Amino acid sequence: MKINKKKSKRKSANVMKKKRKPAFKRYKLYLSSEDATLRGFEFSGNTIINYASTNKIVTIPDKINNMTITSICETTFRDKSLKEIFIPKNIEYIPYDSFLGNPRAKITVDRSNKFYMSWDYKVYNKAGTILISGSHYE
Repeated sequence: MKINKKKSKRKSANVMKKKRKPAFKRYKLYLSSEDATLRGFEFSGNTIINYASTNKIVTIPDKINNMTITSICETTFRDKSLKEIFIPKNIEYIPYDSFLGNPRAKITVDRSNKFYMSWDYKVYNKAGTILISGSHYE
């Protein structure tokens, strides 16, 4: 009977070592213009100019119609009451206060982005010295 108890303890110890799932799925998002429109994105060239969806969790697409998205218009995500926003590595331009009106938004920037970084769910320049956008503005 002592052997069985030891085995059951080992099993319970293994159960406690489960890996945590990442809070935000990091994947490349390539959309056709029809899919982008269905997801609420309006775009012009390589810029997202508007987001008109009721979905509160947003992943900005890497590409739309095989065109790399590199910038966001300043009013695209304002006053949308978003909960989570993921910014991909391709984004080179984010206007100041572009996420204004989203006080509880958790903004995450892809770690391989060369221009921006996120810390404490706020967006900074890559050096971390200039705050671009964050919930403390509200």
